Amino acid sequence: MNFKKYEDIKIFWKDTRNLLEKEEWYNTLLIENCNEAIEKGNIDMFLATVTNNDKIELIMLYRKPWKLLLYSPTHNYSDEILKFAAENIYKYDKELLGVNSDKNVANKFAKYYSELGKMDYVVHTGLRILLLENLKER
Repeated sequence: MNFKKYEDIKIFWKDTRNLLEKEEWYNTLLIENCNEAIEKGNIDMFLATVTNNDKIELIMLYRKPWKLLLYSPTHNYSDEILKFAAENIYKYDKELLGVNSDKNVANKFAKYYSELGKMDYVVHTGLRILLLENLKER
């Protein structure tokens, strides 16, 4: 596995855009943060990906004071990938303010990250994104 930290939003966007837009309805926060950073110039953000066999397995964007956004275009949220991501993010930021992702993913990531700093974490009410796919007439 490889952890890649980006310094340039345009390169990050080039590498991740098509993957994020495949599930645009789910990735609106990631996409809009990227668009804003491109429009305004590099905004201070932590941008990274985890790749395995040259395939992007995890996309990460962290913009303080908000939470880390996690998304896997392959839907592979394995313990191995999340632990690897947590270890690498911890090297850059030892005071992460939170995680936004699927409830199970966020819980697993928070567990691995907090173990590194011998911290406790609290789970807040999860949010659910629903996608309306079609309507039927009555």
